[in-house]
Amino acid sequence: MISLRRIAERLSRGRTLWRRLPRDFARAPLLVSPDAALQLVKFGDAAFDPMLLRLCREHVAAGSVAWDVGANVGIFSLGAAARGAEVLAVEPDPFLCGLLRRTAAHPDNRSRRLDVLGAAVAAEPGTARLAIAGRGRASNFLEDFGGRSMAGGTRSSCLVPVLTLDLLLRDRRPPDLIKIDVEGAEVAVLDGARQLLESVRPTIVIEVSGETAREVLARFKALGSYRVFDIESGLECAEGGPVGMNLIAHPARG
Repeated sequence: MISLRRIAERLSRGRTLWRRLPRDFARAPLLVSPDAALQLVKFGDAAFDPMLLRLCREHVAAGSVAWDVGANVGIFSLGAAARGAEVLAVEPDPFLCGLLRRTAAHPDNRSRRLDVLGAAVAAEPGTARLAIAGRGRASNFLEDFGGRSMAGGTRSSCLVPVLTLDLLLRDRRPPDLIKIDVEGAEVAVLDGARQLLESVRPTIVIEVSGETAREVLARFKALGSYRVFDIESGLECAEGGPVGMNLIAHPARG
């Protein structure tokens, strides 16, 4: 039997609505779709992932540069732009990328520095197939990396361009902060950012899984210039210790 949630997910496909971020983000308008996450239909501030807004509040300053890799509908991207940052939102899904571009073009957002790039990010430039998740598009994944169980299968796929973070660094201001949410491809994203991580050393916010967490920690350990913390608990991640799903890697000082 199909659950009520699955029915709601199917009915949400292709539907869009305008929401506004909380007051401390200047009530910036954001075009969203419940096809990305059903939470987006909730009333008021409850529609938005509180962790993304918390990251903006605590780690984004006016005049800073933020890259949002796997931007989805752009909650973090727009939140950072509303706080005065220069933002690059990178999203491979053509549907979600279209929403982001309409958000950036809204009259209330035109003065904000928000660029949108329709591409995936991995270890090498080229092309790849993006699987559109059977459930919410927040679980879309590059077929080469398998995705996660919450995707609920695949409804379709499309060919998308693939870039590396080092390639983006050639034409962009160096980022102070990078948020990475790429459903299983996080190790590949880091492998394509060696120059950036060694020379620029931005703060990295990254979602991991049980399959990728140890490899992600190993990448930061190999650099020797980062300390990695669990966002929820605030505890530093030690080798062999527990690792949460959402990590923040700060460049070591001194």
